[in-house]
Amino acid sequence: MTPSPPGHMRRVLVAVAAAAVTAAAAAAAAAAAATPPPPWKDAALRRAACGAGYPGAVTPPGYCAYSAASGLAGPRGIAVDTAGDLLVVERFRPHKGRIRSYHLPPWAVRTGLPGRLRAVTLVPADEEVNLNHGVAVRGGFLYASNDTSVFRWPYRAGQRRWIGNGPRQVVIDGMPGGVVLRHYTRTLKFNAAGDLFLSIGSRETDGVDGTPWRSMVKRYPAAVVASWSKPRAAPLHWQRGETWALGLRNEVGLAFDAKGVLWGVENGNNLVRDDRLGGDITDDNPCEEINRLDKPGGFFGYPYCWSEHTLPAPRKSVPGRQHAWLPFTAPARPGAPRKKFRGIPITNAFCRNRARVVPPAACLPAHWAPLGMAFQPPPPPAGPAGVAEARRRRYAFPASGSGDAIVLSHGSFSRDPAVGYAVGRVRYTNGAPVTGQRGDLSVAVTPEVLFGSATAEDGDVTFANGFRPLDGLFWTDGSFAFTGDKTGEIVLLRYYW
Repeated sequence: MTPSPPGHMRRVLVAVAAAAVTAAAAAAAAAAAATPPPPWKDAALRRAACGAGYPGAVTPPGYCAYSAASGLAGPRGIAVDTAGDLLVVERFRPHKGRIRSYHLPPWAVRTGLPGRLRAVTLVPADEEVNLNHGVAVRGGFLYASNDTSVFRWPYRAGQRRWIGNGPRQVVIDGMPGGVVLRHYTRTLKFNAAGDLFLSIGSRETDGVDGTPWRSMVKRYPAAVVASWSKPRAAPLHWQRGETWALGLRNEVGLAFDAKGVLWGVENGNNLVRDDRLGGDITDDNPCEEINRLDKPGGFFGYPYCWSEHTLPAPRKSVPGRQHAWLPFTAPARPGAPRKKFRGIPITNAFCRNRARVVPPAACLPAHWAPLGMAFQPPPPPAGPAGVAEARRRRYAFPASGSGDAIVLSHGSFSRDPAVGYAVGRVRYTNGAPVTGQRGDLSVAVTPEVLFGSATAEDGDVTFANGFRPLDGLFWTDGSFAFTGDKTGEIVLLRYYW
């Protein structure tokens, strides 16, 4: 915990922070990027917002970041309650499965200075339960997940006190887990109506599953969620939820936009070999999809189809174009029937039929490994209430980015050179990603990096300390708070102009 700055220095820092509030409020009201302040003032505002900043990181002008909490054991999913407390679940030993709440000390809230987050343990580490990613808050309960089940505990926003494991209730069970090759995190998101959405990824990590019947997003209506409060309510088998979206390989990052539409970012296959297209084309394929999950029942292609990003020359690349996986286009053995899905043979024509396979709304670079997603909220409304809100959100991003998606790239693990390892902005307009940078039918997007490695311009996008962004959200003061599992940190990204 960082103590309050003493005496004269604290008064100086408070004065600088007050200037930061004014500058940030003005920036939030602007429709475009703010005019840069003089270098001396910019340096002072930056120090007031982020101190020395995050080591080895680069941010655009007006942005800065700092490590607000460290020493965590693999922090994964992050949520915020209505009191503004951050809730984070840890995945690694010695705190495997621990959930803690985090808040800034009062002096940091009041001044806007870069204070260290204070932590309170809510749910203790428990390797048998093994919570590993999903965390959410809704209706007086704290929710979290492991590979096979979803649990909840009674919770009051801002309570900042021990819950323990005693009141734990299993509300969903039976999910496939415990196998060697699998994606075993389960993302949890509630919409405004109180419906719970749960994602579950494919069994295979390097290979391809034989069917899509595990790779999906499920929806559990608010009425089902309410039924869990009945006396002696039994856990609901996960398959009894509505199949909201099928054929999503590993949709870890889920987020609702301002209109309540659900979006997801997908981790594509680790390996792609297709002799029709140049053999081993893994380095630049498949694209990492951004998917619009706005209605139930859509099929998004996995495992039968994959999305192109960049093909080797002289072939023309069309990011987002669908291809059938070769193993599914021929009989498994001579004389055997061809693989079909819902009675239709698996071919390129099948994969490119939008009535049968929903294509991605946008394509991120291959192997970016997006694990988190959030949407920048709209600016405060006009009037006294809006002015008060703008003051509270002193580090809000420029209003010109309202509605844009912020995507967190965990980074490639086997590509040379590596890609990702960044927090990036994907521009949206009229409720959809701005695509087509390559023209034609391309849905490629190149995120604007808001937080990345200072060595990226030299071709090395990795951080010297091993930092890898994971999950994030916009916080009450306008900052973007995100976790880094490899270094055990919570980082705050702020806009201070």
